[in-house]
Amino acid sequence: MRGQRPPGDFLGNGCSFSPDGIWAEACRWHDWAYSIESAPVTRWRADVDFLFNLMECGCPPRIAVVYFVFVRAFGWSRFRKPGE
Repeated sequence: MRGQRPPGDFLGNGCSFSPDGIWAEACRWHDWAYSIESAPVTRWRADVDFLFNLMECGCPPRIAVVYFVFVRAFGWSRFRKPGE
């Protein structure tokens, strides 16, 4: 998996508003990248890592691209919101 490994007790909220499928772990890693304020990762990097992590978890590439497009379009509202 690409990106910073989330701690074992970090749950995230899965693939928000869509099925987690067999790629739930990729969604958890993406949630972590979006939540850690001190991480030196940009939103772009977190989303690109998410795309590759989805495919590494067995998500078909064209579905992975759909998830990627959605996080690019709507993820800004969740990126590093303090206290969440």
